[in-house]
Amino acid sequence: MRRFMVLIVSVAALGAASLAPSIADGAFPQCPAVDHDTSCQFLITVTDKGVQVAQDPSQGPYDGEDDALIGIQNSSSRAISSIPLSAENGLFGFEQDGICSPGSAPVAPGCVVLTKNSSGNPTEHPGAACPPEAEACGYPPPAGEPAGVAFTSAINGYGAGGQAVTGYEGPTSWFSGIAPTNNSGVLNFSPALAPGASSYFSLESPPTGKTITVGTPTTLATTLSAAGQTGASVTAAQGTPVIDTATVGGVGAPTASGEVSYAVYKDAKCTSLAAQAGSAAVTNGVAGPSTPQTRLAPGTYYWQASYSGDVNNQGSVSPCGSETLIVAHKASLGLPSSKLCLSKRAFIVHPRAPHRVKLVHVEVLINGKLVSSGPLNHHHTFVSLRGLPKGTFKVSLITKSSTGTLYDDTRTFHTCVAGHHKKKK
Repeated sequence: MRRFMVLIVSVAALGAASLAPSIADGAFPQCPAVDHDTSCQFLITVTDKGVQVAQDPSQGPYDGEDDALIGIQNSSSRAISSIPLSAENGLFGFEQDGICSPGSAPVAPGCVVLTKNSSGNPTEHPGAACPPEAEACGYPPPAGEPAGVAFTSAINGYGAGGQAVTGYEGPTSWFSGIAPTNNSGVLNFSPALAPGASSYFSLESPPTGKTITVGTPTTLATTLSAAGQTGASVTAAQGTPVIDTATVGGVGAPTASGEVSYAVYKDAKCTSLAAQAGSAAVTNGVAGPSTPQTRLAPGTYYWQASYSGDVNNQGSVSPCGSETLIVAHKASLGLPSSKLCLSKRAFIVHPRAPHRVKLVHVEVLINGKLVSSGPLNHHHTFVSLRGLPKGTFKVSLITKSSTGTLYDDTRTFHTCVAGHHKKKK
């Protein structure tokens, strides 16, 4: 295989990945010297916040042509049991060489002559150290590797338990689920790669050239909350705290971790940033809330959330324009005193317009729920608290001027049950 590939990596534990800048001044010690390489050509690093893949430009294909030596460093807090890999072309088009029979010294340490060769016949010196050009060489299959795993490409031989060995596996790993086109498969670890541990393996082609995606696809659902309102679109007076929350969707979402970052934009294309709204950890697919935003000037804003991903789940971004916040000008519009007992009461409000402003439309919200909306009727509107239980209720008037400007007035009213007075004897 002579062409460079785009690699898609998914690890059964945590992370989201991009191709990190090349490491120009140091080797990755997670890999041993193999043939032309003195260390890893590529390194996958897994953390609790995501995954990065970096390249050491001083290390080329270890066979001088296309074979890639890849290290993996588990810097997360969870063990890694498997890494699904896929590409545009055949990463798994093995050619009976690999890191245990690369063609010239050095050979990766621990490689031995397998129990049987690729034809299934016993070898003469099973368990002996492998010379660089041996045919039936590989790492002894780990205890967790089952027998009978099928490969569409060439193998080097079989282990004592009948497990097929390609010679590209690392010392504690094995491949499974390789597609007929050799463009996808799974690298498994046995035992699972513990936090802080590292290992290595090789592929027929290097993962170079483009951004690397990690995990299965995800979606990101978001909800705004302000002044008792919850939804994709809310309206709030200037100074009202507004928060955003996100939930990850997808096959791996129930166990998704990582981080969600929130941002507020001035335009529907999410190119003009108004404010960064913080970030929050993701636990089992649910992210913590954004930082409350209270200093946004009156106007229309578009919120967007970005998920870092983890090694089960690709990163994702909520669609720009899916969440809209309208910050209304705070104004005194004529709501009555909030000290009154308003049980079973309804009242008329004559919204007072700011100087030289003509109000043409009004919305009434109770605890963030829209209860009426329409044009002002003879310059007044109607608010009813009838039927509400004893308690406190936040009433908001949101008025629109003839020029489209919004004005908001909010007060908290107390409902009560009228008392019964006993007659004096």
